[in-house]
Amino acid sequence: MALNIPATGDLPGAWGTTAVNANMQVLDGIIAGNQNISLTGSSATTLSIATGVIGTGSITPSAGPVQSANRTIAFSGTLSSNCVVTMPRPGSWIVKNGCTVGAFYLQMRATGTGNLIGIPPGEFVEVVCDGTNMDFVGLGRIGTYTDLAVSSVPAWINACTLPPYLLCDGSTYAVSIAPTLAVMLGSTFGGNGITTFGVPNAGNKARVAIGTDLTTLNCGINGAQIGATGGTTTLQAHTHNAVVTDPGHVHTYSKAGPTLTGSFSGNAFSGLSTENTGTASTGITVANSTTGSGSSGNVQPTFVHGLTFIRAA
Repeated sequence: MALNIPATGDLPGAWGTTAVNANMQVLDGIIAGNQNISLTGSSATTLSIATGVIGTGSITPSAGPVQSANRTIAFSGTLSSNCVVTMPRPGSWIVKNGCTVGAFYLQMRATGTGNLIGIPPGEFVEVVCDGTNMDFVGLGRIGTYTDLAVSSVPAWINACTLPPYLLCDGSTYAVSIAPTLAVMLGSTFGGNGITTFGVPNAGNKARVAIGTDLTTLNCGINGAQIGATGGTTTLQAHTHNAVVTDPGHVHTYSKAGPTLTGSFSGNAFSGLSTENTGTASTGITVANSTTGSGSSGNVQPTFVHGLTFIRAA
């Protein structure tokens, strides 16, 4: 912080720019100061503030005497190329990448050759510098999933020496890329679990939490095993059986015979007789209908959200 620490008994009765006042300005900036830095109007409303408890006047946190001696640093402007900001001392900051980035990225680093990080555009994030490396604070637990409405890995993620997120596309990585995540996943999703590890492949797949229900539903997915996969978008193969019962039938028809004359007991003989055909069937056949194995699709109503990432480092 570059505070000026007087020796014991030094500067008796002093109150000025040499020690206390200068130190208070540094502390005020580090605790609550804000620095706007343009890397190339609007109306505003100011909230009311109480007057000073001691003496008179308003309570106004002062900016630190130098840019790095501020709690909040806001970058603005339009980037025409990738921009690297070097933090000259250890500490933590809340930074905002308010730049119009286009295809470029804003990157932060410590003095030296340590790890760099890309700053996501349009939001405040907390970053920390240990004097050698830059890192994020509060991006979430390692191993958690994050969905982004994008079709490719954002530039700010690729700008990080150690990517804070890895795309869940089934790729395999060296353990050195994300040691903690590597221990967590082992060889579940690929790799040997010793020098390499794999990440899940979330593309075109729905996610369910681990449990036993899927196992008992006879769907071919082991719901109790993390990383288990299964299911299909095609209808399960099956056959519709149709049964036709044809009992047979007869037809009645009139048959012409010899003409007879005369009568029998007062009744005239008829020249026609009634006959039946032999029993016959129609010969109707019905073909059983088989479907499945790709002949028809079966998928729930779906929204393609973008890409899924896993917190890595």
